[in-house]
Amino acid sequence: SFSGSNWLWGKLRRHRGTGAEWLELTAMLAAPEANPLPSDSGEDFDDVGVEVLCVGLMRTGLQSLHRAFDVLGYKKIYDQEKISHTYQLWDDVLNNRSPDEAFLSMFKGNQVVMGMPTFCFWEDILRLYPNARVILTVRSEDGWWQSVKKAKIAMD
Repeated sequence: SFSGSNWLWGKLRRHRGTGAEWLELTAMLAAPEANPLPSDSGEDFDDVGVEVLCVGLMRTGLQSLHRAFDVLGYKKIYDQEKISHTYQLWDDVLNNRSPDEAFLSMFKGNQVVMGMPTFCFWEDILRLYPNARVILTVRSEDGWWQSVKKAKIAMD
């Protein structure tokens, strides 16, 4: 179980990028009275920690979700673009050298954590931020594989 942090878990379990699902996500994130975020409580953000943990694989709508968070005012987002700035900390995690300390250091000050390689360690991260809400983005296997192949071709 996710100790209460699964507010959108069921809502996006079968996400395939439909407009209705994104509208539902936007409504839930934008309605603090119905779904209050920890930082809305008046607490200092650094005392609250990570608010949202996105655990989907790449090519499952993470870039769209990132843009949605930005539009909704979430400006402190840790994603794969920040890996190079936290290389040593990831090396510590991968070599099991105080991974909890590494996670706390690399995510300090961030509202949202998403992307590669964070989805590989989501359970460890959630343990450190038990009040974080979890979003799982998924895609059909065939659609995902076609998207991966298309992205690879574009990079070649």
